[in-house]
Amino acid sequence: MLPIINPSVLIRALDRWDFLWKAAMDLIPITQRIWLGVANNSHELSMLARRIIVVNMTKEATQSRYLQRVVSYSFADLHQFIRQYRYLDKQVE
Repeated sequence: MLPIINPSVLIRALDRWDFLWKAAMDLIPITQRIWLGVANNSHELSMLARRIIVVNMTKEATQSRYLQRVVSYSFADLHQFIRQYRYLDKQVE
């Protein structure tokens, strides 16, 4: 069983992860970044993870089909989640 983790700890870890990926990407020439795959989108992935954590801390989390643990084989639920919560500015302390 996993321990309960304070959301602010996760946010700090994501901030550090994002900082390290940006620093690593700056060392790679732009012409070589095409071969990196998912690493090209590391900033976007950290922003999505942050948004999931922040939304999970609100009452609105129950309204998102993406966060209801329902199996889906399309990106429609993820797309709806991003559109619905892209401007949610709740700060984690």
